[in-house]
Amino acid sequence: MVTQENKDDLKEVLNRIKFLKEDFEMLQDGRWSLEYSDGTEVVASIENCDKIIEAVGRLTPSESNECINREVFQNNLISSGGSGSKQRHAKYQI
Repeated sequence: MVTQENKDDLKEVLNRIKFLKEDFEMLQDGRWSLEYSDGTEVVASIENCDKIIEAVGRLTPSESNECINREVFQNNLISSGGSGSKQRHAKYQI
C-alpha cells in the first residue's frame, strides 16, 4: 500500500522534474545563458536533483514498485485501447 508520505514524495519528485525541464528549455531557447549566469541557477538545478534523489530514497522498494507497476499497467491499458472510455482515459494519479 502506498502511504500519504510516499505520495507526497512522488509529488515533490514530479514538481522538481518540471523545474529541471524548464531549466533545460530555457537553455535551449536562450532565455538562460550560462555565459551570463552567476552560477546560482546551476546550483539551484543541482539542489533540485539532490532533492529528487532524497525523495526517491525515502520510497521503500515495495512501495515504489507498486507505484511503477500501477502506472505501467495504466499506460498499457491506455495504449492498448482498453474497453470503455473510462479505461482508455484512465490515469494513475499520485
